[in-house]
Amino acid sequence: MSSRTSEFDMQVLINFYRLFHPSEISFILDLNVRLSKLDPTRINFITENLRQIFNTQHNESDVRALISFFSNPHNTPQIKPTFNLDSILLSHAQAHPIEPFTEQCPLCNCTLNSDHVYKKNVFIYKNNGQVIKGVVHYLKCDHSNNHKKNVNGPIRIYPNYIQEKNIRNYTSLSIQHGLYIYLGGDYACERELVERYTSDLVSTPHSWQKQADSLNNLAFSTARSQATPFNMRRFSQLVFTYKIIEMDLCLGSTNVATPKDIDEFDLWAWSEYPRLLSRFIYLWSNHRTLIGACNIPGDKCSACFTIDGHQKARRRVCRSKQVNFKSSDFSEPLVIGCWRTPIRNSLYCELHQNDEKLTKAPRTNQKHTHAMKLRNSRQWQRQKNIFFGATNCSTTKARSESYINKCSRSFGLLAMVTNCRVIISFSEIFRSETLREIIQLLINTIRISDNALPKIACYDDGCHLVRFVQRHVGKLITDTPASNTLKNTKFYIDKAHWKNHVGTWCKENMSPYATSDLNMINTQSAEQLFSWLKRYAPIISSLGWLKAPLYLLVLFHYKNLWTCKVRPTRHFDIANMVPDSATISLPHAANTLRTTSAVSSSNSDGYLSQAATTKHDPSSHTVNENKWAQMSK
Repeated sequence: MSSRTSEFDMQVLINFYRLFHPSEISFILDLNVRLSKLDPTRINFITENLRQIFNTQHNESDVRALISFFSNPHNTPQIKPTFNLDSILLSHAQAHPIEPFTEQCPLCNCTLNSDHVYKKNVFIYKNNGQVIKGVVHYLKCDHSNNHKKNVNGPIRIYPNYIQEKNIRNYTSLSIQHGLYIYLGGDYACERELVERYTSDLVSTPHSWQKQADSLNNLAFSTARSQATPFNMRRFSQLVFTYKIIEMDLCLGSTNVATPKDIDEFDLWAWSEYPRLLSRFIYLWSNHRTLIGACNIPGDKCSACFTIDGHQKARRRVCRSKQVNFKSSDFSEPLVIGCWRTPIRNSLYCELHQNDEKLTKAPRTNQKHTHAMKLRNSRQWQRQKNIFFGATNCSTTKARSESYINKCSRSFGLLAMVTNCRVIISFSEIFRSETLREIIQLLINTIRISDNALPKIACYDDGCHLVRFVQRHVGKLITDTPASNTLKNTKFYIDKAHWKNHVGTWCKENMSPYATSDLNMINTQSAEQLFSWLKRYAPIISSLGWLKAPLYLLVLFHYKNLWTCKVRPTRHFDIANMVPDSATISLPHAANTLRTTSAVSSSNSDGYLSQAATTKHDPSSHTVNENKWAQMSK
């Protein structure tokens, strides 16, 4: 074949190659494109960087001559192409590969090559609104070269996980691999998009639909191509799944095993919620020792915590309120109410449809109803002056039974927040903010935090809480180390609600201004949290019973990471330090959980039923983690 390069062109290249190596020429031309042609120091800047990086003694005249020749498109030959390679390859899926995170089988240690490669075409969501076609390359190993007898079935190594039968295993190494995130299915996502959404979510609430609409609008406004529009459901599944796995690894797991089908993930995550919540409480209750003291005046990190209720984030729940749970911390059953979402066109969930038939009653006579309202109004007018000059505090939070039974939404949540604004525990409320539910949350947190909870606390109804605890420990409240720790915790009324307390006993024992314990202490941390959280009320109110607790857990975890300036990729080795608490999540501990799983399994496979009904065993989880621990090293 005859030469396609003329003698003159070859002589030009020889002259330049006498002065520069090929890599140096490429460096100069690439850097020249990045700098402005109007910059008077451009040649000097390029020359200085060339000398420093390649350890050469080139002068500015040589660099200027090189740039001058190759900057003129009419000169030949040209080293750099004049067309945009990215625009040409944009529509080709092969130009956007997503590679496996490792080429070595973790079971038989075989090094896999192109003979073991399989491909799958996917759509890739990008941060700039583009949706491009890509190819996922994965490796399959059937251990054919391994002569050991006890070898499991074939495994598949994907870009961010390893699949064995119907289980997907994630490690810190696999989940953080690559510029794209692939968790199965027909869609992948640019890592930068997921991290940007999470960062924005902590500061500004964004619903899944608004985010998808925003990205579609961005692509349209900037004339970027989309192989298919952003799908809100697929995008939310991918981000939600990724963040739960990342949080699980951050909270001490070395391996996270999830079901293969991404549509089964919600029920799996809900079944793992008690374990995740326990680790969340342990980590953030001990954040002073595990992470370091917060930078607040007077070295007051975790000196006090505030507990309070928030009623803005109220999601739809079943109207059946008589769901009981026999907690070991109380001598009498605890009425918690049903936490499930009602089925379509009903006020009750699938388990309590019979309750709806029983509660239906004929309409009350309209005239009689009006008379009752008028009578109650007159009684209130006569009695409303009772509270003036009262000697007891009227700050109880419990609602009337009639109001509770008619309410079709939850009553928000309880949250425990340190004075340094770190969320250490929380719980949803399905009936009302009763003292027994508050005590259950406090006892659970004390038990799991391993006595790291501050011994000073604030609550806006602290006077009733303290007297209830003092009177009932050893009676209604079971006498345990956790309940005795609660009994010895010093409670005060927070400063924002102190003006509402007029009782004599309360003024003598609960005043935040009569003690030096609260000097330079932020007693309004819970109110500050709720001021931030109320903006998320429309999102939380629209979630179902499977996703709502996980969404709150992820949201609070990343809020705490931002508060303590910790990256979400950090791993805390706390899995074996967290004490077990059977009542950490009342809905999971309730005796109706098995019934819930049976109903769910009618629309799912056996794996879901087993995952939801089997009580979590920390030891079995550790064994499963050790199998894949080598992949995270």
